[in-house]
Amino acid sequence: MSRPDSAALRGDVRRLNTRLYLLTVRQGARRFLDLFRFGDGAAERLAAAAVVGAVFFLVIIGVSMATGAPIGYGLGIGGAALLVAWGTSAVFVFGPADNVIAARADQTRATLLDTRLELREAIAEEEEAAEDEEDRRRRRAAKPVPCDYCGSPVSRWALKCRRCGEYLDAGLRDERERAGRRQSFYPGAAFLSWLFPGLGQMVKGQVGRGLVFLVAEVIGLFFCLVPGVVIHLINIFDAAVYNE
Repeated sequence: MSRPDSAALRGDVRRLNTRLYLLTVRQGARRFLDLFRFGDGAAERLAAAAVVGAVFFLVIIGVSMATGAPIGYGLGIGGAALLVAWGTSAVFVFGPADNVIAARADQTRATLLDTRLELREAIAEEEEAAEDEEDRRRRRAAKPVPCDYCGSPVSRWALKCRRCGEYLDAGLRDERERAGRRQSFYPGAAFLSWLFPGLGQMVKGQVGRGLVFLVAEVIGLFFCLVPGVVIHLINIFDAAVYNE
């Protein structure tokens, strides 16, 4: 069976990256809601989500009163924010059990790592195929080198040993080790992002990521309340767990 070309593999990498992000944000949402100590069931997490929505409601009411806006306007906007916050949280609460999501995330990380390996090898093969015939003959005639782990002969350009399955590329080895570690949890970063959009990501060293959330939330709140609230919640959940 022939290897997919690099364009198809790039699409697979993007799809797997998106899937992994959604899984890790769902994990972050549940862990964040568990901080309220109501329990780890769906009903208890929905109660915690209602508290989050109530915070949005009270903040908007306070801002509307401070600016002298009509109380009906503040109540309407605050109520909408409460429902949006609760509904968005509910999307992450309902679904597979925590252990199922964790297993899917681990499997997706492993598949993503293997797909990235295939992509690198496909790119290398395509670059080799584009070279002149003399260079291709030189590469084919190159003497194999022993694998650092099992000693079996491998190409000097190989990234992974076909016999023992070990990664020969140091970068891929480090990536596999990172993928094998459990996602860390950052309640402090989640709280900072709750106070100010993107601040939790910036504190973790993800300055660019934090700025993206900040700009997206400002734009969302400027044009319409609903996307701004949704982006703010995802920002909090992202800061709580995501560390790729």
